[in-house]
Amino acid sequence: MRDLVRQRSDPLIPILGTAVILVCLGAVLLVFRPRITSMLADRQGGVVRPVPADNAVLPLWVCRTEEGVALLIEPAALTGDTTDAALDGLLGGGPYHYLKLSVYNFGRAETYRIELPAAGFDSPEGGPRLVPTGVLVPEATDLAARRVLQGLGAVRLLEVPPHASGQALLAVTQDVSKRTGFVSGTLRFERREITRLALAQWHDSPALKDFLDF
Repeated sequence: MRDLVRQRSDPLIPILGTAVILVCLGAVLLVFRPRITSMLADRQGGVVRPVPADNAVLPLWVCRTEEGVALLIEPAALTGDTTDAALDGLLGGGPYHYLKLSVYNFGRAETYRIELPAAGFDSPEGGPRLVPTGVLVPEATDLAARRVLQGLGAVRLLEVPPHASGQALLAVTQDVSKRTGFVSGTLRFERREITRLALAQWHDSPALKDFLDF
């Protein structure tokens, strides 16, 4: 009889355990699902924005003073949105508007090296400077977060080998979409306008000739 009971009770243990887990999960979902759904809805409403039409015009600032190299500053995303609260939380100060500096080494035989100015880029209109986010990373930032930020372009130095490209993330404390240019030393960026589709296509198949025609 004792052996019979043991044989019967052994498979009941995992079954009862599974039942308890399912009951607990059901209780958690019943209590917290409305809150989770509400949080996700709020977050989605905050970060998901309609993508502009292909013919939407975006500002672009180009620098042609470096022979064989294309340098351009543009909105950080082709959606035209230039703010990011998550990044603000990782960097000191803010809130910021973000732009991207892209460097394409088309014609040089050697690696093109550009040290981003810690003081940032001035504009003829004045106002807050456009600064590399690499100088905004707090000293207390841990290694894992630093690597994430570096992957996003929070760097102070770009080294671009021949026939390659590099990007850096820039930040400023106000909207600069109407500024006519950015200047630092010999680097002079002039404002242009381009459709979202044309800019995306150029990034997909970049060419120096097309860059010079911007």
